[in-house]
Amino acid sequence: MYLACETEARRKQPLSLTGMDQSGAPPPVPHTLRPHHAGVLLMLIVYYRGVDYQDGDESTNSVSHTRWKDRFWPNVMRSPEVLGDLFSADFEVFRSDARNLVAGVEDLPALFPELQEAIVCRPGLQIYPVIFDLHELSKSDQFEQFEASQKTGDSKGALDSLRRFYDQRFALSDDSVLYQHSLLSMAELHYNQGEHRAARHFDAAISPDPGTLFIARDRTSTVKAGIRCLVLYFSPRTHAGAHRQGEGLQLAFIKVTESMGVWDAKLRSNLGLEKWPKHAVLAVLWKLAGIETLAKCHENIIRAFTQAGDDDSRMAAICSQASRTRLSKQSPTTSSRPSNLARTQFLQYSLWAHEVWNVFSFTMARKGQKALHREFLLPNQPPAPPVTQSLGASSPYQSKTVITESLRLAMQYKDASQTVAAIKPLMEAIWSAEFRGMYSYYRIAVVLLADVGLELGLAHSGRALIEEVLPQLLLGDDLELRAYASLTYARCILAGAGADVSETKLKECRPHLIRAIKDYKVISKYEKALEVLYTFSVVCHNLRTFGERDSWASQFITLDEERKAAGRMGVTEETREVFKTITEVAYVVGQEQ
Repeated sequence: MYLACETEARRKQPLSLTGMDQSGAPPPVPHTLRPHHAGVLLMLIVYYRGVDYQDGDESTNSVSHTRWKDRFWPNVMRSPEVLGDLFSADFEVFRSDARNLVAGVEDLPALFPELQEAIVCRPGLQIYPVIFDLHELSKSDQFEQFEASQKTGDSKGALDSLRRFYDQRFALSDDSVLYQHSLLSMAELHYNQGEHRAARHFDAAISPDPGTLFIARDRTSTVKAGIRCLVLYFSPRTHAGAHRQGEGLQLAFIKVTESMGVWDAKLRSNLGLEKWPKHAVLAVLWKLAGIETLAKCHENIIRAFTQAGDDDSRMAAICSQASRTRLSKQSPTTSSRPSNLARTQFLQYSLWAHEVWNVFSFTMARKGQKALHREFLLPNQPPAPPVTQSLGASSPYQSKTVITESLRLAMQYKDASQTVAAIKPLMEAIWSAEFRGMYSYYRIAVVLLADVGLELGLAHSGRALIEEVLPQLLLGDDLELRAYASLTYARCILAGAGADVSETKLKECRPHLIRAIKDYKVISKYEKALEVLYTFSVVCHNLRTFGERDSWASQFITLDEERKAAGRMGVTEETREVFKTITEVAYVVGQEQ
């Protein structure tokens, strides 16, 4: 509260060029009336009127705890009316001489040599206690309740306790920096609970404050001094295998970002040992995230700038590309070149040999070559590598997670015609994959759920589910999943039309069936290709395109003959050469150890 306390006479006197009035006194200046000024004046008045001032003496001499002004003032001076009368009557004393205030006390000097009305407020003003005189100091009890509620899972109680803690007054100034930290803590709490929309509101409020943003960034990216990049590269795998649940990919990408900061701070001569593992880890992470293009980009970087040898990063890229051959139309023999295994260790050779065998196993299973798989492939199966060395793509010997186990259980229920029992593991797989950002598994689970829902009569729901992931599947390299999704989507269109299928619905499902036929033919999955051919022939018959129907029917007969011939096929010379090479490489690697 600013009070311009100048007298009427001073205001009427003209000012000179030097800033002074005609009497030579400086012009009046505005003064701020603080709460402690009222207390000083009140002490003087109390002393002058002879009121008991022992309480004030104890407080000023720190004999007892400091008491607030509303507790210190006498009861007769607490009401606004009494205070107004008191100041109106006793301010006349200040108009005469300041020495009257100290009458009878000779050892005190004169408080005011000259009384100036510019220093003292006019009579008639009433002074009330302000909010600064009534506030209490902040306490940590609410923050302790917040931590206890957070440990017990009481999210509502934790949020309320956190709000009450930061509602306290930590400083006398209004621009307390702790306000931004309260927003940061609440944003972090909302984000951990999955309330992303509420977290964005708090983040928008923090954005104008660069200091708090630096502290927020420092929370997630601080690493210990002297840590190696390889430790941070291996930490995503450690978190993924914890309690078979696995952490989200966000934590893994944070660790990779931290490793970049550690990499920039290092000054060593052998930086090449810690340079390429970053690309190997990113290739695996992008593959789990469902972005095969970026995964192949990092793998190609490793293959282009590294040489054959005992480099785990290069071996991981080779095994990942070998695993990708069973998802596309590439030949499985491209990954069995001996030039990829120069100066390798035995553990790396074991990993490579098992991945090559795994590719042949999937290829024979798709073609329906059960006898060849049983008589030739199983006797030549290499020993399984240790789990810690399985850095490539997915294989049956890698550590199991809740997502893969749920998908495997759902597929077993579906094959056994237990449709209702397959819903629960599918929902668990979808939730876990979406929560952790592993969209490669998420798309598989969504297509399976649409297929299961189709058997339960939920054709429209299944169609909506596949439409959510179909654009990503069309751009991906997994031909089997793309063909399966296209077939399921076409079935949902036909089933959703009901008994009276219109010509529009039949024409709508044609391109999806054609795509499924082509993809199944490329990967030589004959049984599913025959199923799609039969469905497409029925669609052509209902469209009354009998010539096209007969053409697809003849393709059905031809493909069925290929399926039977593949089932009777023995071991080809190319396959024998591949396994002969695997054996020779094993001998050479064993001699070098």
